[in-house]
Amino acid sequence: MNIEQWLDQISEAYKESGKTFSANIKDLLLSEFSDDIVANNKEALNESIEVITCLFFSKATKGETFGLLNRIRERFGDSLEHNYNIKKGPFLNMAKTYWTFNLEITDLMPQHVDKCIFQILRKIEFDISSIFFPSGPANVTIDQRKQVQKQILDQYAPQINIDEFFTNNPILGAKGGILDSPLMRRITPSIVGIIYIIIAVSIIAVFGLNIFTEIIGGLLAYLAFKSFKVSIYGSRKLINTMLGKENDSADEAREEYRKLS
Repeated sequence: MNIEQWLDQISEAYKESGKTFSANIKDLLLSEFSDDIVANNKEALNESIEVITCLFFSKATKGETFGLLNRIRERFGDSLEHNYNIKKGPFLNMAKTYWTFNLEITDLMPQHVDKCIFQILRKIEFDISSIFFPSGPANVTIDQRKQVQKQILDQYAPQINIDEFFTNNPILGAKGGILDSPLMRRITPSIVGIIYIIIAVSIIAVFGLNIFTEIIGGLLAYLAFKSFKVSIYGSRKLINTMLGKENDSADEAREEYRKLS
């Protein structure tokens, strides 16, 4: 989004809030950011921050974005649905709003980083990310983060169902944490393979080596070998389908599994 498109977005936000996007405000946003500008225009700048923040949460509530969703896939290598392991819900809607907001702001770099409009947008993006999409080590507990998120949502997005937002929020650990992580899913077929081997050895140890235990042991060894191959060479789509995490790619998964045989 170029700077004129951002100004159009902000103009619409002012209109929705019942405020006037005057020529003075536009000139202020396009002016060079400095301590003197902030000191002399604190009220107007704070009003702009509030208006744009309201715009963000209005879009998040309605599931709208600031730009094309395919930019997220281009930037992070996959869709948010896959990266967050969720298919719908208010958190996913906000994530789409936030990450398109984030990416569209970067379009102003480096040409406009010294302008007030960029500094305001970046501040809003940072404030939202620190509360809803934190990176790095956590400095607050999950309960504390929930409390802050609830306060913000009650203020700016009261239409969002808080319980549903928390339940389907993987950042809060609501989707199973490390046990439901891509790494753990990748390891799971190998764990199943080890279990097959343990069962085979146990059967032979208990019943001795004979034609029946050789057949059963051989079958279990074959299944173990297949499980190890899936764990090492299988695609994420195949593993997710086998674990019941995806149902819309069953045919592709069966074909891939057949080729691994």
